[in-house]
Amino acid sequence: MNNQDPYPQAAKAPPIPDPGDPMSGLDPWDEEQARHLARQERLELTDEHLYLLKALRDCYRDNPHLTAREALGCLELNMLGSDAKQHLYQLFPGGPVRQAAHLAGLPMPAGAENPGFGNVM
Repeated sequence: MNNQDPYPQAAKAPPIPDPGDPMSGLDPWDEEQARHLARQERLELTDEHLYLLKALRDCYRDNPHLTAREALGCLELNMLGSDAKQHLYQLFPGGPVRQAAHLAGLPMPAGAENPGFGNVM
């Protein structure tokens, strides 16, 4: 008797998204995935980056229709100090909203589709 799986190429069914959880339809995300994506963009993530990425994910969980302006507001709200916006551009040189959303595994917020969004202060 052959103990091998008779259907080796059969994939497991993907989990059924929970319509009440906007995060359930997204690809799995963790810090290591964010670090990998950041390295591809020649960016080394710090604890501060990761804190902001998690904060942005929390904002998205609360409002899956987050606009670019709201995403930027979420990031600024989680920054300390009066130079929050300037510091965000230092942390995310590819544009705080676009780059942070990408690294956080989130869809691009409405209004941030333009590649120039967030690249110039």
